[in-house]
Amino acid sequence: MDFVWRVPEFPTPGASKQATFARFPGGKGANQAIQAARLGASVTAIGCVGDEIYGHELKQLLIEAGIDAAGVRLTKDTCTAMAGILVNAEGQNMISIDFGANLHLNAEDVKAYMPRDPHRIVLCQLEVTDDVVIEAAQHGRLLLNPAPARLVPETILRSAWMVTPNQEEAAHLTGLTCECKDDAPSVAAALLEMGPEHAVLTLGSEGAYWASKSGNSEFIPTTQVVAVDTVAAGDSLNGSLAAFLSEGALIPDALFRACRVASVSVTRHGAIPSLPTRSEMSALGFPV
Repeated sequence: MDFVWRVPEFPTPGASKQATFARFPGGKGANQAIQAARLGASVTAIGCVGDEIYGHELKQLLIEAGIDAAGVRLTKDTCTAMAGILVNAEGQNMISIDFGANLHLNAEDVKAYMPRDPHRIVLCQLEVTDDVVIEAAQHGRLLLNPAPARLVPETILRSAWMVTPNQEEAAHLTGLTCECKDDAPSVAAALLEMGPEHAVLTLGSEGAYWASKSGNSEFIPTTQVVAVDTVAAGDSLNGSLAAFLSEGALIPDALFRACRVASVSVTRHGAIPSLPTRSEMSALGFPV
């Protein structure tokens, strides 16, 4: 659950800023699952939330989105994961997270609710434990969104089919700076050396860069928009990318379409409320 404060500018240490407050459902797993479902993908969600008002609200949202949420477990042991988010006037954000129930998810949950299928796209992020990610990788093609940035065991990177870091996350993984698109090829090459077959670097307003072990690579442009809130932009892109790949789209085409969807998400406030449907994309003149 996201608790969002909008401020004219980020406060410096020791300073106070007047803010406006709103609460939105979110979380990377839920955001990505709902974005994929809103684009027509068949989605199964596996996760863990608290057995309280926020957990029940989040699970119900998944169900209403047409997602198979039987694998979303309610736990009395801890609360639903919660995020405190500051958003400034330019739409940039700063986020702190208590992972709460997310850390109660385990490999047995994955085994129980995810059949093994080598053709399945398994989209996973790092708001769960390493054991969960390692198990998920055994059940399909692991599309790993290595967020939030943290140390990632080599086992996970070697088992990933594709990794999709943003610039900060890529720098954290490789030790190389990725300040602009010119840095992307060398950073992507370093990521591929770690094991995945494909690396996708998300570059904000500059779009994205894809490279593969086969030697193929391509810069993917994005649609230029006026951003009001970048919360869940990466989740929008990853959920969209998974949806389009599951339809059989080639990676450059899937990524181009995913960048379009993500560009629309940043023109809206909130996490899940910002994620567009396929019909909304068409109505806006960006058919995907």
